[in-house]
Amino acid sequence: MKRREMLRALGALTLASVSTEGMARDNGSNTQRKPVGNEPALGDAHFLSATNPVATVDQRDLEVLAIRIARTPELQKAKANAAARLKLLAGHDVPTEAWSSFDAVMDEWAFQNALKAANSDPNYPKVLGYVFEPAHEWFGIKIPGGVGFGGINPDNNYSIIPVDGRARFELHGRRIEPGPTDVQFTLLGNFFLTITLANLDWNELRVKPDGSFVITVGPEPANGRSNHLQTGPDARYLLVRDVRGNWRQVANAYRVKRMDRVRAPPITFEQMVDRAARFTIDDVAGAYLFMAMNSAQEINTIKPPFGSGNLGGLVTQMMTGARLKLSDDEAFVVTVGPGASKYHVLPLYNFWQCTMDIGDHTSCMNSVQSQANADGSFTYVIALQDPGVYNWLDSVGLHEPRFWIRWQLLSPNPGPEARPWIKGELVKLRDLDQVLPSAMKRITPAERRKQLAERLESFKLRYVDS
Repeated sequence: MKRREMLRALGALTLASVSTEGMARDNGSNTQRKPVGNEPALGDAHFLSATNPVATVDQRDLEVLAIRIARTPELQKAKANAAARLKLLAGHDVPTEAWSSFDAVMDEWAFQNALKAANSDPNYPKVLGYVFEPAHEWFGIKIPGGVGFGGINPDNNYSIIPVDGRARFELHGRRIEPGPTDVQFTLLGNFFLTITLANLDWNELRVKPDGSFVITVGPEPANGRSNHLQTGPDARYLLVRDVRGNWRQVANAYRVKRMDRVRAPPITFEQMVDRAARFTIDDVAGAYLFMAMNSAQEINTIKPPFGSGNLGGLVTQMMTGARLKLSDDEAFVVTVGPGASKYHVLPLYNFWQCTMDIGDHTSCMNSVQSQANADGSFTYVIALQDPGVYNWLDSVGLHEPRFWIRWQLLSPNPGPEARPWIKGELVKLRDLDQVLPSAMKRITPAERRKQLAERLESFKLRYVDS
């Protein structure tokens, strides 16, 4: 899409999509802005990029606010408390190599919760488009990493919008080509974002010919209405997952509007800090659960895929994982059958369930980025050394990486023929040719450099800010 067309599409999301009932807070202070008017979004410069709908005024302001929250003594103290709890839970099962990244992981955990707290007021909701992101720089600002724990899908653009169980909200969106592979709108019942209350699938959504749509969120039942999510007393966030199967795809453009009159002032900066500190401490146990699910498995084995809806994952998704232990001269060969899934992704994680250098290394690959076998399956080689195959999952120096593989765009209860499958085995690098498909795509060092250059170029598109 050309620059002018992108601007026109973004401009169609008007400021009427933002609540005119209350005042917006200014980076956590108690000062207030004037009520928002009805002029076009392009005129108010809400969208700061002609090609990246995530680069908005709200996104920039919330990230700056989260940096302020993260620097407070209260959150630093909470981070130390959370670190002590996690060390106690993890016990003696932590690989030696994992401790080198522990402090950085805790920094990201605290910043992730600062982001959530900055956008936790349902009276004055905003769209926070990046909540689980590695460290990056845009708007002239260095933004800390916020990946934290939980084994996120690095293809996803995760957006969170605070809601409650009483008020009514509208999410105004527009698809802009090249649009995402999949989009899921999930109503969540906790701040850790793991309790699914309701889900709306992109394929169920009514979208106008120009790509625009409106999703209503509120306590009333749908009663035959499309594009509606019914809240309950426990509703906390609307989580939107825009999936980039191709990293050159862009997330949808979003604006949120609270439909009911606001009679309370915005939460204060001090209240945000208190929330961030509470999230950082209280949610450690939930984060450790995801680590324990992986750590409890036998080394170098893979269990069959299972539905992820009860774990906070998508109800249209199946997944499974493994913990690996590799020597320098070994590889773990994984073969994946997609079943009826139209998209899968296999990221590697460290012990703390954090992704690793996904822009500079092939530490995660999806079905678009991979080369398929002749029968439609996919074979990956997980190794510390480059094995000379296109589908190399680089463990980035880790001898004990973990992975979670996700298959999406499935029905909630796929039948036997539609279910995906997976198998894996540990082999010596010298024996790879004996287990790989004969037509497995090989790659030269020059071709690897080209693959990585394209990967990094497309990854950087996430942070285009002009």
